[in-house]
Amino acid sequence: MSDILNYRIPARLREMQAFIDLGPALEHVGSLRVVTSSLEIRISDQRFLTHSLADAAVLVSRGLLFFLGITASGGTLQAVQPARYHADDLQMADLGLSSLTVSQVTKNWPGISPVRAESLLALCIVAGSKVSAHLTKETATSLNASFSELAEAFNLVINIVNREVYDALGLPRIEFVAGSMHGAINQTVL
Repeated sequence: MSDILNYRIPARLREMQAFIDLGPALEHVGSLRVVTSSLEIRISDQRFLTHSLADAAVLVSRGLLFFLGITASGGTLQAVQPARYHADDLQMADLGLSSLTVSQVTKNWPGISPVRAESLLALCIVAGSKVSAHLTKETATSLNASFSELAEAFNLVINIVNREVYDALGLPRIEFVAGSMHGAINQTVL
């Protein structure tokens, strides 16, 4: 299980963090220029990057919520029924933890009411299903999945995973700050 805790979950959280750090910051930028020590990349439209990051993050958030034991029906959060898991699906039980309830994932967040938390998490699941995983008539716009709304939702999912998995197991939290073993994205205003 160390592979799950040391690599797989942190890698998924990193995808959401990349959107949190870059999506809203780049939303109204036209073109991008990325410079490395040996390469310059010019991107004519930020959507090449931001929309890909949003799709990846929303699918990851949906998958992590399912792993935690949370799904949605009709936009309302509910516990995953055990029969919905496939034999190869990872579950909280694989880490010696119990699946979470809707109450556990929506309560006790500073500055976020349970109703707001439920709305943000349902957005992850519904947008993940209706916008990113399948081509449906729903769009990010029709679901109110703005960059700022998605960033707030993904931040909540990261916090849930940290509290309900890493804290519960007595392990260090997965954080994306300067000096972190998991990396960080830093911005400089020119």
